[in-house]
Amino acid sequence: MLADLIDLVVQMQRDAGRPEVALHRRDRALVAALRPHARETRSLLLAWIDALRRTEAHLPGRALGAIYRLQIVILVLLGLVAGWVAAAAVYSYDGSRPVNVVQVLAVFVGAQLLLLLPLGVVMLPQRLTHLVPGFVAVQEALAWFSPGQLVRLLARWLPQGIRQPLTSATRSGSLQTRQLGGVQKWAILFPAQAFAIAFNLGALAGCLYLITFSDLAFAWSTTLEPDPEQVHRLTGILSAPWARFVPDAAPPLDLIRETLYYRQTGVSDLSDPSRWGQWWPFLVASMITYGLLPRLALLALAGGQLHRSLRRAFAEIPGVTLVLDRLTCELVSTQATSPEVPAPTNSADQTLTSASPTPLDAGELTVVNWSGLEVADESLALQCQAAWSRQIIGVRHAGGRSSISEDEETVAALAASPPSSGIALVVKAWEPPVMELIDFLRDLRQSAGSRRLIIVAPTGIQATGQLTPPQPADLAQWEKRLRRLQDPALSVRPWSQGGAS
Repeated sequence: MLADLIDLVVQMQRDAGRPEVALHRRDRALVAALRPHARETRSLLLAWIDALRRTEAHLPGRALGAIYRLQIVILVLLGLVAGWVAAAAVYSYDGSRPVNVVQVLAVFVGAQLLLLLPLGVVMLPQRLTHLVPGFVAVQEALAWFSPGQLVRLLARWLPQGIRQPLTSATRSGSLQTRQLGGVQKWAILFPAQAFAIAFNLGALAGCLYLITFSDLAFAWSTTLEPDPEQVHRLTGILSAPWARFVPDAAPPLDLIRETLYYRQTGVSDLSDPSRWGQWWPFLVASMITYGLLPRLALLALAGGQLHRSLRRAFAEIPGVTLVLDRLTCELVSTQATSPEVPAPTNSADQTLTSASPTPLDAGELTVVNWSGLEVADESLALQCQAAWSRQIIGVRHAGGRSSISEDEETVAALAASPPSSGIALVVKAWEPPVMELIDFLRDLRQSAGSRRLIIVAPTGIQATGQLTPPQPADLAQWEKRLRRLQDPALSVRPWSQGGAS
């Protein structure tokens, strides 16, 4: 699924500079292949991406997915080696002095528990981090120390065809980065937990190997004033999770007293050397409980969150509304194959059908007549229904002679329309997009939500009320001005000779 999301982001970046009409025609050719697929958003997008892989230039998703999996394999191997080496160093015993239990606990329990603190900071959800100024920057800084960043560090050696889309899709501050932050975060944390698990498994393997094939002696020592009873209380707290099930893994007080080690005098003469190895069940249980098990839980959490964020991203990624609209609303051809049929009149009895059936359920549209376009509501609804192959659920007015309060009522009514429906503003192409319209679009976006499709259709008009295509210079002016809004769910679609493009 990660490969599919990468291809979706890359393809939408490629489509950003292409004419809307060309995109409609391309996707119309793919519609037949999408018919058998479910109409659920993610399934439809996956089918679209799969079809594009056979027709478009190379999409890097599958290659990057393979690199991501390879990264996990490399991290697991590195973790196993690092864990084994760490165990060999900490459990090193040459017979001159015993293995210090305090050092073992410091490395394989204390250090790992401390590392969970910055990990917890990175895992905090966005709704909490944004409450504290600068906290997001702290999260990003901590994330750079994660082993999961290996793929970014190796990106400079990737082929150009793979490196460039990856860099573009994850560029700091880009719209995709802000919207896909959840995916990126969990995609980094998941391999990091795989590395941590491998490290603990390697350490356990090294520990058990040394215990099995060598005669290890354990003791404990500290520069501070040693207190066996206090140490016994501490080991009792640490062994509480398994003491009832594995009592031999909870060191008794007499063992703690007998294995107190002084650098000058060594272990007490009253100590039984055969007991010096009895610390190992406690140490192994501590490594499993406080090192391995938390990482297994975090791996499951990161995997689940990555899966959920990937599914959510298919619906929330900027621009996906326009893709879905192209796939669910078939383009009406602008090239007539027969003499043009006269435009519909204002008659309420006349029924129009689309030039061709829609391949999938097209969403409904509410049409807004902006600034008093001189066409009757009924005629405007019929023309839009024929042009866009959509059900028109209403016509409203805004701009022009409408008062501010009337525009506000229109915005409220549009926001209250069904969430699956879109909004189409039919505007006079020869009039420039004034600030009144820009403010209306911003208010409408804020009220209707970031994913609601908004179409702006610049059009000309004949004396009969028939809508006509705009002049190229007028259309260019509208496209340039509305592009500055940086609204990924806003589409400028000029009216064409046979309907809307």
